[in-house]
Amino acid sequence: MRIRADAATRWRAVRPRQLPQLLDTLRPREWGCVAFTSRLQRNGEPVLPRVGGARILAVWDDSPSMTGAVMATRGGMIVPCFDTQILTSGEDATALEDFLTRGTLSMVMGVQWQVEGLCDLIPRKPTHTVRYQLMTIDPDGDTADDAPPTLQIRPAVPADLAALLPLQCAYEEEEVLLPGRTINRTVAARNLAHRLQTQRIFIALHDGRPVAMAGTNARGFDYDQVGGVYTVPAHRNRGVSRDLMHALMRAARTDRKRLCLFVKPNNAAACTLYRNLGFTVRDGFAITYYGV
Repeated sequence: MRIRADAATRWRAVRPRQLPQLLDTLRPREWGCVAFTSRLQRNGEPVLPRVGGARILAVWDDSPSMTGAVMATRGGMIVPCFDTQILTSGEDATALEDFLTRGTLSMVMGVQWQVEGLCDLIPRKPTHTVRYQLMTIDPDGDTADDAPPTLQIRPAVPADLAALLPLQCAYEEEEVLLPGRTINRTVAARNLAHRLQTQRIFIALHDGRPVAMAGTNARGFDYDQVGGVYTVPAHRNRGVSRDLMHALMRAARTDRKRLCLFVKPNNAAACTLYRNLGFTVRDGFAITYYGV
């Protein structure tokens, strides 16, 4: 879906006084942009990213109401959140194109039609695009505490880093790495250490050793995004991921959060797991990668 021309739209950088308007625009659609909203919090309070951090460009219509925004992180990740199809032309089209192509560009991720619209404005061709189903749930019902006696399920803590790193690397090799890439254990360890400090992660242990993990990878205002759900092959098809997700859903209910996640449509086992848990497909999701 292309971003077509309409002189009524105006793209501008978001100023601190416009933070409430930005949040009002994002939060109703947070299920598709938790990677965006998670960067608008500090110590539990709403805040714009520090100078030198993520950049934010928003669009206003002639009401004037903010109808969407785009975030570009310092590492080159672009995350959109639009109300409807965004229309732009002239100087405003140039402003958006300049924003998208300035500095490092590593990926565009978000609701599929929004990602495709932005990628149409980027002269460079992406190296890979991965498409997913975006699923959500409001975990407001009771979930069984049904882990078998041979398993212990508990929250992960920073001291679990060394024990969980092999699972994290195996997950990335199966689900994340692009063709031709190899795992960087140093980067994986650094990212996992950060997640253990900032996210909710649960682990399943058999005879004291981790055999599965599930947690969040981004935490917004009303939604937490689930990621890194992985079970070692020897313990698959035993309901371990289901039990971990139940623990995560109970935690989300305590936190008064909804959950969202994106899953590859051809991952039949994962799609069945999430549907049986009560997740429903909300939209398509895509990550488009650019070589850096």
